[in-house]
Amino acid sequence: MAGQAAFESGIFLSTLRASRGQQRLAVGVVLFSAAIFAVLVPLARVPLTPVPGFIATYQSALSLSDLITAALLFGQFAILRSRGLLVLACAYLFSALMAFVHMLSFPGLFSQTGLLGAGPQSTAWLYMLWHGGFPVLVIAYARLEERHEHAASRPASAVLGGTALVAFAALAFALLTTAGQDFLPAIMQGNRYTPTMIVVVSTVWAVSMLALAALWRKRPRSILDVWLMVVMCAWLFDIALAALLNAGRYDVGFYAGRVYGLLAATFVLIVLLLENGALYAQLARALAGERSERQRAQDNSAQLNTLNARLEDRVAARTAEVEAVNRELHQEVAQRARAETNALEARQSLAGIIESAMDAIITVDRSQRIILFNAAAEAIFGCPRKEAIGAALEQFIPARFRAAHADHIERFGQTGAASRRMSAQRVVTAVRRNGEEFPIEASISHITVEGNEYYTVILRDVTDRVRAEEALLRSREEVREMATASSTAREQEKTRFARELHDELAQSLTALKMDLEWLRESAATADPQVAARLGEMYDLLDSTVAATRRIAADLRPVMLDDLGLGAAAEWLAATFTQRHGIKSELVVDPPDFDLADPQSTAVFRIMQEALANVARHAEASFVEIDLSRVDGQVYLRVHDNGCGFDPASPRKPTSFGLVGLRERVNLVEGRIKIDTGAGKGTTIEVWIPVPGHSPLFDGQAERAA
Repeated sequence: MAGQAAFESGIFLSTLRASRGQQRLAVGVVLFSAAIFAVLVPLARVPLTPVPGFIATYQSALSLSDLITAALLFGQFAILRSRGLLVLACAYLFSALMAFVHMLSFPGLFSQTGLLGAGPQSTAWLYMLWHGGFPVLVIAYARLEERHEHAASRPASAVLGGTALVAFAALAFALLTTAGQDFLPAIMQGNRYTPTMIVVVSTVWAVSMLALAALWRKRPRSILDVWLMVVMCAWLFDIALAALLNAGRYDVGFYAGRVYGLLAATFVLIVLLLENGALYAQLARALAGERSERQRAQDNSAQLNTLNARLEDRVAARTAEVEAVNRELHQEVAQRARAETNALEARQSLAGIIESAMDAIITVDRSQRIILFNAAAEAIFGCPRKEAIGAALEQFIPARFRAAHADHIERFGQTGAASRRMSAQRVVTAVRRNGEEFPIEASISHITVEGNEYYTVILRDVTDRVRAEEALLRSREEVREMATASSTAREQEKTRFARELHDELAQSLTALKMDLEWLRESAATADPQVAARLGEMYDLLDSTVAATRRIAADLRPVMLDDLGLGAAAEWLAATFTQRHGIKSELVVDPPDFDLADPQSTAVFRIMQEALANVARHAEASFVEIDLSRVDGQVYLRVHDNGCGFDPASPRKPTSFGLVGLRERVNLVEGRIKIDTGAGKGTTIEVWIPVPGHSPLFDGQAERAA
């Protein structure tokens, strides 16, 4: 809950503090508006042609803009539960309704005197009540935001109630200015203002100034506050031009004031719409991150399952050995077995009694004094219960962690959460009575009873498990070293066998081929059947020599040792295209790329296996191969335009292509990333660190497993 509140408070205009750049932009808008206002002041009383259609367009746009702004603010209130936001949303709803009523009652627009039974004073008084009511609600918003008041847990009820109150107020003002217009002083004489109008307008203008001052005094100022101040400045210019400095309707001040009013209505709407776009972008990024984390968790789970299976196999083998020894010693330990059986029965009886409290349970008060210390805690810490009760909990915490523990307890109590793990780490450290430190897993819960706060810690000693995990890590490293040694031995044997085929058998076959060629030329004039038979033998021997060289090259290309990795890669790509008819494109950077063993052999075999998978499964017509050195690493990329496959599909029992690739990458401490999908081809990327450099890790690449 605390994390969610922190997240929400940092992304909304009503809670996010305005930066210096945003404040400068707002000041620039106000100064620009003030400059235009100063230009318009001398022209405010210049009469213009009456255009009633301008009023309908202006009022419609203003009502629609304020309604959208009110809806967006109601949405933010439903999330943040701020009473200030509720009042501000009601202010914009009030402005929209009053603008609509004002349009209906405007004389000469829909009828000569206006609709709703309006009289000569109705429209002017509606304008004053409208422009006076909005700043009053803005003042209420500023005061409520300073107090940080929040609504109840039912925002829908609050929104409906606020909407009803605003609708009632708009209806009441409409009735007062139409049916009750005789009770109001006259502020209009035709299209001109009466002296009373100056008093009324000055009062409305002063209320708007108070609203601007209330927003100015508010600390800290959010982005919404800054743009509300811009709105109130435009609001003041609107009132000044349209009702204070002009002479009446349809002059320059009348039209210019309406334009300022429309701008005031759209400022907050624009920033709210921009905010909604930013929130949608954040939601998209969060969804992508969640999918990535889910895939990573699945990969880690598969690794853990594999390791668990290996551990179970080892445990089963060791158990079988122990059982064999036990059978041999059964006669000698019969008496001890009976004693142990009796002891086991006694321990089982005791375990049945304390089964619900196998973990240590310690409860402390607000001052961190122990008030509960069960038998399991006595056994774990080696401290009698009578000595532990009333003592400080810090005696069981290493001295270097005591300050952090006190801060942790203080922050946990302030969050209001019922329970959680005591540390972000899986294992924390405790200390026994004799000073011995040991690892534990612990969780803490908080409860308040009759005004007294109590903290309960449930913990268990995980020393054996930590040792087992360390042993498992050492075992995995030993297995990897054994696999590396085995792979190196295989490559050496293949190299020896390939050189023997190339240097001995191939050369012998070549010499035999030359002798057979001499014999065929010598027997050309002899029996034709003998000559034909010698020709067939020559062709068979020629194909045998070619097969011998191909087998030697497949076992270990001689050029990998003689000419380096770059030349071997070019030979492999050319041979792949020749054998399978699949076009390939190889890019080697730098062109004289070379690498020492075992990395050189690993890169060549990975490329060889990747191309073999393309030939067997991809149904591709083109393959791209990139081989380069990047940031102290060897980078290999093999991409085909084939059919691809679904990574989530289960592996066939006899298919070890990708497993072999991952295993080869793991042997040289590299990383591999496989990007594929049905119908979109397959891309395999491999990063292998070069000795003497530190590999750069890419969050999208997976550890070879």
